[in-house]
Amino acid sequence: MYCLQLNYHEFWLIEAYGDSDQEDDEHVAHVDFKEQKEIITLPDFAGQIELPSLYEDAKKGVSIYPPWSSIYPKSDPQLNVKNTLICHVTRFFPPPVRVLWTKNNVTLSRDYPNKDGTLNLFSQLSFIPEEGDIYSCFVKHKALQLISQIFVSVCSDVEITEPSTGPSVFCGVGLALGLLGLATGAVFIAKRETWI
Repeated sequence: MYCLQLNYHEFWLIEAYGDSDQEDDEHVAHVDFKEQKEIITLPDFAGQIELPSLYEDAKKGVSIYPPWSSIYPKSDPQLNVKNTLICHVTRFFPPPVRVLWTKNNVTLSRDYPNKDGTLNLFSQLSFIPEEGDIYSCFVKHKALQLISQIFVSVCSDVEITEPSTGPSVFCGVGLALGLLGLATGAVFIAKRETWI
């Protein structure tokens, strides 16, 4: 919101983003971006002022920030046990931002616009994880060239067991004994030739 405030009977142009901004409790004017015009709020006895470029100046001063998104489960997922996925969208301006959920590229929900003007949005989806499922959270915002997509895939917990060391030890001992026997045999053969 762009506001013009009256402080000590001087006009100040103050740039602020929010519902209102005041100095010395004397609100003079603000910009309504939905109506695309400036609103003068001086009382009648104060005399009226004209601010022809306030809306255009306010529009130029508004920066657009793309959202940051993350997706995570509410609790540790287990196959075939109901859970909730949360898509957290933050650091965006201005509102609104829209969130759309899909499962295996099939739409699960309608768009959820952020109408309350907040700059954080938590969108939730209840789901029952099944192996191989891919859930996506699509985020639409005017600062994004493309729709942002983040996803999570469901995998089963496969227990990996370490191989036993028994066969390796047995093989090593057998190899050592075999080499020892070969060396002993070679020694006996060499001594037998000298006896002859």
